[in-house]
Amino acid sequence: MAITSTPAGLSNNQFLATDASASFVSFGDFIQYVNEPQYAEKIKQIYMQELGITELLSSLGSEFAVGRDTENFWFEQGRRFVDGTGTIASTSPTDTGGKVITDADHRVRDEDDVIINGEIRGHVTATSSTTFTVTPYASTWGVTFTASQAVNYFVSSNEHAKASNQQTEWLQPNVDRHEAKLAIMKDIYKMSGSQMTDKSWVNIGGKDAYIYLGEEEGFKRFKAYEEMKMVYGTPADNTNLSAFNGTEGLFDALENRGNVWSGYIQSLSDIDDITEALDTESGESAMAAYVNSRQFNYLQDMVADNVGLAAYGMFDNGKEDAIKFGFSGIMRSGYEIMFHKWNLLTNPQLGGKDKVFKGVMFPLGEMRDAETGQSIPCLSVLYKELNGYSRKFESWLTGAANGTYTDSNGNDSLTVNYRSEKGMRVAGANRFVLIK
Repeated sequence: MAITSTPAGLSNNQFLATDASASFVSFGDFIQYVNEPQYAEKIKQIYMQELGITELLSSLGSEFAVGRDTENFWFEQGRRFVDGTGTIASTSPTDTGGKVITDADHRVRDEDDVIINGEIRGHVTATSSTTFTVTPYASTWGVTFTASQAVNYFVSSNEHAKASNQQTEWLQPNVDRHEAKLAIMKDIYKMSGSQMTDKSWVNIGGKDAYIYLGEEEGFKRFKAYEEMKMVYGTPADNTNLSAFNGTEGLFDALENRGNVWSGYIQSLSDIDDITEALDTESGESAMAAYVNSRQFNYLQDMVADNVGLAAYGMFDNGKEDAIKFGFSGIMRSGYEIMFHKWNLLTNPQLGGKDKVFKGVMFPLGEMRDAETGQSIPCLSVLYKELNGYSRKFESWLTGAANGTYTDSNGNDSLTVNYRSEKGMRVAGANRFVLIK
């Protein structure tokens, strides 16, 4: 069985207004009826409008002021050991001589010990910029390799002959440099002086004019746009958008630098595959999964079908607290995975329409900046601030009504202005999982 029809006509009834709109803003026919006294005092909210991750970021304190809109760098240290994939010359099981492995980006040195395909122990007898020669420690290779067969390898140690010279090459550790760019976002909401004094039977925060509902919705919509910029944002690399920074959002960062799970997570074996991948990336033991409705249901089924997997440790093992915050979760392979519906991915006007992105599992921990040594959250929002001036969120009034008279023409209206300058920082993306 499947859903064959959905409600129509109620989810997208706002309209675009400008100063040129008839009668300033007519609110269409709808406002004519809202102002009638026989209708209810409050409009009922029938949709879940909030998107659901901003509150989490705020509660974690993961918002930081910076003094530039670019050059917000952090540095992530690479892996410690040397490994790679190359192609090997052909062998027979009885061969005893060295075989050349070609890898144009290798870091192997003379006299290194290498493990090939997880088991063959070899010693490096010669190197060039693109190749290295390996001789097996055993009396023969014992296996067959075809010409240019791909092999995996890693350096396990090294060994030097008696009275030999000291090594002449060394490994210099490096770090990856990442940058969070900030984007400027703006919006306005405008109301006439007359509308501000039209009594309505819709009460908004103690104010009886319907126009204030529009202003409140405008504010919430702007905050949602901020959130979606942090999630869906991408750098402005197109030369036709040279005036814009763009910003690397959560999805972009994880597609470029994170773990990507294809399709829905539907079984414990899927969870096991994910925890194995996280193990290889030094994953955080506590993970939060923000997912769409279908993925949430699959995860709920896992908990229901497998006694003993339920986990509430994030809330001191208090089931009531977990339920209050809308979380449930499982414990598997040393990982505690709490999951929560993410309204951004269920809203049918937004990510819930095409369901391309199904969720994100992100670590509830910090990483250490390889350059400064300071700990930074894995997920945080940066905003501009300097000398007491913050662009985290700005709002101001312009116009000539209700105590504000800044319009030189005395235009009988008030405009509420919104502005912010923010960017997402995803540090240690290798410890996240994007469900796509």
